[in-house]
Amino acid sequence: MNRELVTDPLGVEDLWADLRTNIELLKASGYTEALVFFGFGWGKHIYENEWQDLPVALDILEQRVVEAQEKGFGSLGSDNLYFTIEALPIRLNYSYESDIHLSYADENDIVATIRERWLSQGWLTESQKSKTYNR
Repeated sequence: MNRELVTDPLGVEDLWADLRTNIELLKASGYTEALVFFGFGWGKHIYENEWQDLPVALDILEQRVVEAQEKGFGSLGSDNLYFTIEALPIRLNYSYESDIHLSYADENDIVATIRERWLSQGWLTESQKSKTYNR
């Protein structure tokens, strides 16, 4: 994945709303599972040995994040949370800086839908309204 969109910093309510909306978008598009990686704040409590992506059904992804947050392992907007859909491929990172990164290889319907939503919400920086970063 060599392209990336990055939102402006957002409030925690917007981060949660975006996470829920993206889960529903992916489910409606026929995806059932994501690879989830909890960053350091969460991960030091979640992983016993090797830190790696965990396969999680999209139906329970939000619940898993809520449970980890309720246990004090981390919090959305303060600790990195990544989830990847390998078949697209895309990766969303809800970052410790309260922004969201969408990494992808090629433009697809999911990327276009997320970009349009972020534009309509006013969440993209001026430089990203017309192009994406190539990493």
